[in-house]
Amino acid sequence: MKTLQDLIKDLTDIIVEEQKINDYLENEPLDLKDADLSCAYLRWANLTDIKITKEQLDKLTVIEEKNNEYNRIN
Repeated sequence: MKTLQDLIKDLTDIIVEEQKINDYLENEPLDLKDADLSCAYLRWANLTDIKITKEQLDKLTVIEEKNNEYNRIN
């Protein structure tokens, strides 16, 4: 699974420290319009105040953690 750090390196051959990326994203909103997040790993992402449609919300799979394993909640 690629990180934003990997993405930047792959596209630019520039290595950016993970903390610098985090600091930047704390102050700059990230436009993910038309991004395919179907396989995104968002476990530790702060999704406070995200904008999402009801249709998108209905397609989400909510999981809970138990002993470091994911269990789907239906």
